[in-house]
Amino acid sequence: MPRSRLLARLLAIVLLGLLAAGILYSLRSPFDITETQVRRMVSSGELIGLPLAEAGERLQHRVPGTADGTVVLDFRNVKGWKAGPLTLDVREGRVISATWGEPRDDEE
Repeated sequence: MPRSRLLARLLAIVLLGLLAAGILYSLRSPFDITETQVRRMVSSGELIGLPLAEAGERLQHRVPGTADGTVVLDFRNVKGWKAGPLTLDVREGRVISATWGEPRDDEE
């Protein structure tokens, strides 16, 4: 009898551990990208000249099929993100500039 109680306790501890690990996993950021990686891409000019879809993949974002215009990417779901949104200017389907922040209202 004592052996079965010990086994039941051990099983309960293992199950609680697995449950806790599952909860921690679900609380992680949905993005694997970090602010440091994005800052490096922007400062190095790595995104300039890329097709918008490829830039979106590198930044782990879904982007609209915009040929000409401005695309604002929000990183609010990235844990620890402090830089704010990233604005990509697109001409002929390619990124021509990447800047931090929302576009100003007077730009079009």
